[in-house]
Amino acid sequence: MTEEREILEALIKEVKEAAEKEAQRILEEASREAEKILKDAERRVNEVLREKIEKIRRQVRAEVSDKIALKKLKIRREYLMKKQQLLSSILNELNSQVNEIIEKNPEKYKQCLLKLVIEAALNMQSEVLLIAAAARDLDLLKEVLPKAEQVLSEKYSRRVKLIVDNNTIDAIGGIVARDQEGREYFNNTIEARLRRARDEVLPALLTKLLE
Repeated sequence: MTEEREILEALIKEVKEAAEKEAQRILEEASREAEKILKDAERRVNEVLREKIEKIRRQVRAEVSDKIALKKLKIRREYLMKKQQLLSSILNELNSQVNEIIEKNPEKYKQCLLKLVIEAALNMQSEVLLIAAAARDLDLLKEVLPKAEQVLSEKYSRRVKLIVDNNTIDAIGGIVARDQEGREYFNNTIEARLRRARDEVLPALLTKLLE
């Protein structure tokens, strides 16, 4: 989780400035539009006969209110679009970095697999777990499981037997853990981790940055 947070924080730092500038531009545009609407309204009021001024003023105020409401709605839509664009950009960058680690830094990816296996085991109750991975990761997984059992036992007092699942998975990386009876299942693939980041972590961070 520390590595993921470091990646997220670095990416958020890079996009924050652009996001703030874009949000400021949108707000300034809305302010100019609102000012223009109000000036137009005042000119209309001054052009009418005195006895109709109050009636026209009420009409204009209602019209201005509607236009400002529409402008606010437009700003909200643009804000949500920009937020989604930033979210997609961050996820794409994360995906690229993960692929690069898997392909170019097997030792680092091996440590990542170890952490994913341990996390899955700590979230499950069974004493025997089948651990599935992508076909290309099976050799690494076989190296990782004994170490994972050791860490679970010594650090977490969790005694569990970890077995390589013969059923490989179609994933960028990571693992899927299940018990032998099929009652427990924990998806800790890279895709699942990115989905959790997309749905839980990143939206909250971006909302805070764009406020």
